[in-house]
Amino acid sequence: MRILEVFKGGKTQLEDGKPIITAFDEFDIAGRLLILGNPGAEKTTLLLELARDLIIRAQNNPDYLYC
Repeated sequence: MRILEVFKGGKTQLEDGKPIITAFDEFDIAGRLLILGNPGAEKTTLLLELARDLIIRAQNNPDYLYC
């Protein structure tokens, strides 16, 4: 399980196996995400997973507008 701290002071839990895009889309995060962690905490892997999912979303729905 990953703990995501929200800029507004709250925390969100990301269950193991749950895609990061799920948290990225949550209202309190609203597409603003800063990935922090110790060396080896899989920050790059998490970022690549998010980028892949956003690319897939854009390819499947070219009219999708993210604001």
